[in-house]
Amino acid sequence: MAGFDDIGSAVDVAPTLTSVAVPLVEVGAEAMRLALADGHQESVITIPTAVRLRESTPRAMRAE
Repeated sequence: MAGFDDIGSAVDVAPTLTSVAVPLVEVGAEAMRLALADGHQESVITIPTAVRLRESTPRAMRAE
């Protein structure tokens, strides 16, 4: 089981939920930059994310 956006309650459930952390401030800033641009922008934007492995991911899949 996994979640998205690494919300605070991901650690409040049992088992704790593996989640993908997305830098929402950076995503919002990039979206605003693209919206205000003159249309001559790159077509693919990459924003790094991070996987937060927790108890909902079986131990065999974790690199511990």
